Amino acid sequence: MDAHLPDLPLDPAVFSNDAEADCCDCDGECCHEHSILLTHRDVNRILARMPRLDPRELLVFFEAHDGYVDIEALGGYPAIELEGGPCFMGLRFVVDELDARRHCRFLDHETNRCTIHEFKPMVCNAYPFIVDGGSITRHRTIRCKRPYHPRTPDEIAGLRATLQEAYREFGEYKDEVARWNDTKGEASFEAFVNHFFKF
Repeated sequence: MDAHLPDLPLDPAVFSNDAEADCCDCDGECCHEHSILLTHRDVNRILARMPRLDPRELLVFFEAHDGYVDIEALGGYPAIELEGGPCFMGLRFVVDELDARRHCRFLDHETNRCTIHEFKPMVCNAYPFIVDGGSITRHRTIRCKRPYHPRTPDEIAGLRATLQEAYREFGEYKDEVARWNDTKGEASFEAFVNHFFKF
C-alpha cells in the first residue's frame, strides 16, 4: 500500500445496502442517467485505445446547477475554469434509436455490458462507492438489482485496492485542475485539451 495514501476504512456497514449488485449480473441501469465524471487519466485511457474518437464527441462540460446533473456524483470533484465559467468534465451521454433514455455511449444494448470495461472510467470502477476527499460514501440512488456484499478477505482487499487507486487518481486530477485554474491563460477547449491529454 502506498504510504502516501490514507488507510481508507471499510466499515462492514459499507456493504449493507440490499439494493446493490455484482457487475457480473448487471442490467446496465447504472449506465443510464447517472452523470459519469471523468479525470484526465480516464480520458487518456479511452483515447489511447480509441484514437479516432474526437474529444468533443467524448466529453461534456456542465455547470453544477444544470437539471440533468447527478449532484451527489460531484462529490469533491474540482470545477474547471473554461470560457464561460467554472464547469465539470464528464462523459457525453447519448440517446439513440435503440434506447430513448440518456445512456452511456459505451453501453452495448444487446448485452447490457460495458464495451470499454477494461479501461472504463474511475467512477465506474468504484461504483457504487464514491471516494470524496479521503472518505468512502456511496450513491444514495443505487441502480443495481441484486445484493452486492463483498465479504471474503479477497473481495474486500480487491475493493480496497480499487478505492485506493481511485483516491490516488482523484488526487492527481484535483492537483492538475488546480494548476490549470492557476495559469490564468487561454481557457478555450483546445487549450484545455492540449494541457490535459496526451494521446
